[in-house]
Order: sequence, then C-alpha cells, then structure tokens
Amino acid sequence: MKRPRQVGELVPERVAARGRIVPTAAVLLFFLAPLAWQVLTSLWAEAELTRPLPSTLTLANYAGLGGTFARAVLNSLLVAAGTTVLCLAVGASAAFAIAKLEFRGRSLLLGSALAISMFPPIATVSPENVIARPDVAMAMASALLPLCPRRISSRKRFVMKSE
Repeated sequence: MKRPRQVGELVPERVAARGRIVPTAAVLLFFLAPLAWQVLTSLWAEAELTRPLPSTLTLANYAGLGGTFARAVLNSLLVAAGTTVLCLAVGASAAFAIAKLEFRGRSLLLGSALAISMFPPIATVSPENVIARPDVAMAMASALLPLCPRRISSRKRFVMKSE
C-alpha cells in the first residue's frame, strides 16, 4: 500500500517535466530569436539601424507596402494552393494506379521516376523560369504546371507501391 504524499513532496513525473523545460526553452530561443530580431529591426527607423537598440519603433517601413505587395502575396498563395491541389490529385491517382495495377513497363516507369527525382531541385529552376514567363497568356497555369513534377516525388509513389 502506497503511503500518502507529504505536502511539497516532488512527484517523479513533475521532476522529469521540470528537467525538460530548460532544454525546450533553449531550443525555442535558438529558433525564434532570429525571427524576433527580424521583426524588431523591421520596426527600427532607417537612421537607427546602425545602433545596437533603437530609441523608438516605427511602422514607417511598412507604409510603402500596398497593392503591389498584397497582389504578389495573393499570387504566391494562389500558385502554392493550386500546385498543391493539382499535385495531390494527379500524384495520388498515379500512385494508386501504379500500386494496384500490374502493367508492362511498370518497373521502367518507377525507375525513371526515381532517376528524375535524383536531380537536385535547383537544377530545374532555370527551365521552370523559362516556362513560367509572365508574358505567357495563361500565366497562372504556366506557374502551376512546372512545379508539379517536383512535388509529386518518387517517395510518395514508392510508399503507395509498398503498401
């Protein structure tokens, strides 16, 4: 039979939880401090950027952001969402078909997908920029389509195949 705990007696789970607080706080500080510093310096007046700490904070640096910036953010969100939806639809369908159907050339298809995925993503940036030129009539589609092959990675296909 367990004896009742005395007032102020430490419970082993609480001791372990307290031991995780300092490392967790250190990791959070390590990753969040640069973000906080960026936000802080964006609020400094331009004349005070060379000082260690500002005397005043201002929103003047954000005054120039207007319709152009908002339109660029909206375009980025549309391209990201559209690419994600398109790639999920095509990738999931293709992965399911490859996983469930037996057909001639299946190994060749999987091997070529693996070979293509071995190219570093930076190697495809120039061809994507040539394809996704802003003067193309279907500018949004020309931005969505080149991103799909990179997002539909061979890992997804192989995971679906192995199940």
